[in-house]
Amino acid sequence: MPLAGVNQIAAPVNQQNLLRARLLCEQLGQSQLLALVLAHLVFVHFSVKNFAGARECTEQLQDLAARTPDEITCFLARYPSGFSAI
Repeated sequence: MPLAGVNQIAAPVNQQNLLRARLLCEQLGQSQLLALVLAHLVFVHFSVKNFAGARECTEQLQDLAARTPDEITCFLARYPSGFSAI
């Protein structure tokens, strides 16, 4: 079933884990891991048609990339921007 992957990504337990991971990364100052968590959140929000949430995470990713100019963070900030622009 093609939608099985989407349903698993957007499962409430996955959303809760991502929100916990986001909080921990923010508290510990782990910007590269925070970028990865935010990128995952973009796709979770997008998969459940929460476009405002996806856009918010994308904006936070872009702000993070402006403050932390490492290559991985910049890539993760730019990659979902196309999805949230739709």
